[in-house]
Amino acid sequence: MSTRTLTIFIGPSLRSADHQALHARAAEQAGGDLEVRILPPVRRGDLLKAVRDGRPGDVVLIVDGEFGQELAVSVLEIRETIAAGLLVLGAGSMGALRAAECDVLGMLGFGWVFRSFRSGALESDAEVALMFDPLSFQPITLPLVNVRWVARRLNEDGALSGLAEREAVRAAARLHFRSRTLDELDTAWRNVTALTPEARATLLDLLDPAHDGRHDRKRLDALEAVGIAHQLARPGRNSPLVPLRLPELVRS
Repeated sequence: MSTRTLTIFIGPSLRSADHQALHARAAEQAGGDLEVRILPPVRRGDLLKAVRDGRPGDVVLIVDGEFGQELAVSVLEIRETIAAGLLVLGAGSMGALRAAECDVLGMLGFGWVFRSFRSGALESDAEVALMFDPLSFQPITLPLVNVRWVARRLNEDGALSGLAEREAVRAAARLHFRSRTLDELDTAWRNVTALTPEARATLLDLLDPAHDGRHDRKRLDALEAVGIAHQLARPGRNSPLVPLRLPELVRS
């Protein structure tokens, strides 16, 4: 029986319950024709290990990656992994950033964050950076991209004016990602005259990590990509894959 491997680099983009469900699904598939490996946020060198252990047709999904604590995964590593016949996907955080940079190499990106980087609406890795617990992977600070997403949704729903949306995002962007907590956002937004107390309270409420994550854009993108990765890793898919032809197929 031919077995494929799906390697997922993931951390703070998913909640604790999401991680539990992902590990449970991997355990159910153990011993079958698809082996799922769930690894911490990717660091420099991790992809090359996947190449050494993998075979053409295997799938790698990058969601989260180290920014400042360790060297970040490089474009060269992604190029070598694709050249070895592995399909590399990205979404949510570091994966979205690298997918936007490497789509011409055959890396596939998914989700709103990826599309925003690819279009140029987002440019800096600071958009997705945050602090997280290295043991539980739970976020300690809030990524700017989630603030942008929630503020835009509130504007589209008529709960936030265009000026209030722009000023709220600017104030959040002035906070370093290491200190962008709900308390710090509350303090910063109290000085934004375009934000009413009600709008400020709504923003903070929707961004609160204690909630179920329905307004966590990085999480939503990560869940979408995990589902797609499982589909693309199915052993019934023809191998070897031609990554450069897949964007038209998947994104159509």
